[in-house]
Amino acid sequence: MKVKTLPLIVLAALTMASCSKKTASSAASSSATASVATRVLTDDEIVQAETFGRKMVDLMNEGKKDLVVSCFDEAALKGLVFENMGVSARNSQEFMGGVMKSVFQAMMIEGNTFRFMRAGNFNGRPMFLIRMISSEGACNYFEMLINPDEAPDYRVKDLHSATTGLMSDQLRMTASLVFKEPGALISALGGSKTVNPANSQKLQNFFTVSQSGDAKKAKQEYDALPDELRKQWSIAMNFLNSQMNAGSEEEYRAALAQLAKDFEGHKDAQMTFVDHYFFEEKYDKAQATIERLIKRYGDDGNLLVMLSNVKQLAGDEKGSRAALDKACEVEPDFASAWDMRGTRAVVEKDYAMAVSCYERFEEAASMILNLDELAELDESFAAFSQSAEFQEWAQRRAEQEEEMEE
Repeated sequence: MKVKTLPLIVLAALTMASCSKKTASSAASSSATASVATRVLTDDEIVQAETFGRKMVDLMNEGKKDLVVSCFDEAALKGLVFENMGVSARNSQEFMGGVMKSVFQAMMIEGNTFRFMRAGNFNGRPMFLIRMISSEGACNYFEMLINPDEAPDYRVKDLHSATTGLMSDQLRMTASLVFKEPGALISALGGSKTVNPANSQKLQNFFTVSQSGDAKKAKQEYDALPDELRKQWSIAMNFLNSQMNAGSEEEYRAALAQLAKDFEGHKDAQMTFVDHYFFEEKYDKAQATIERLIKRYGDDGNLLVMLSNVKQLAGDEKGSRAALDKACEVEPDFASAWDMRGTRAVVEKDYAMAVSCYERFEEAASMILNLDELAELDESFAAFSQSAEFQEWAQRRAEQEEEMEE
């Protein structure tokens, strides 16, 4: 196996969201157990965490990768990664520092956008919550964990991804593969009693095949793992990624259904399973999951749009409209909410509202809609294009274009 491919194990997991374009989902899940004792944070700690978080998110959106990397405490993360690892792994921390840098920088690929959401308390330590939306529309949430003893010179000590859990766990998995010490990872995950040559070899085989691009072989190796290893969400996520990245949609759906059964209720699996509930038309479960996410992460445009979608599919038009209106209210720069609100207005023949929403969409998305293409979408949009409101919109657009040419 080529070493240069190894960071993808972590990167695929960290950036993964509910990736199907055929569903209303694309985001995150819940909390992890931290080793820091729970305590009440001071107002000053929360304010400083927010200041640090907003600064870091600005750097991420500006694409200043080196400055973003400097916001992470590499030494602290490497210490977490190599807890319980073998001697050779501990002696190779510099290599893992490079892996971490590549992961942080790859999160900032062109087209990804980041939003600061809030600062708060994560099991007794200050944290700030951010949302990442990829260029393809997939969404994930990250709780950046900060050491409270180093204010105001904060650094991120670890991060909790809504779909995969703690980053240190994912990096530990990578380290066990890099240094061919799966036994050390098994010990950390399942206890020393699970460590034996057979289990170590099976885990090594699975990791190797999961990166090969052969979805069928990856499933065979995953199924061959002992139960105590298949019960680990970090390992299961690598299996799901192998099916999503290399398999057919049928194979991805089958893997998703399998994990939804095995990990129902798991704190770090909730958002990942929303796709499954949509595929199975279990809209009550999808709605309950999204509402739990909103309770954890707060009112967020992305989650509220998802809630609007699932309510509409369940036949709750009033609830769907309310969720969509709230999305536009709480996050007025979230383009998708205005796009959906405009589409709903077209269907309802509220053409003045449709024009208003599409103009807000253009402003939020920093793009100009092609009115000719919009008119050809379907019969409702064809009727919209014949309305006085649409014609006035088109006239304003033509006048603006003339002014720009002058």
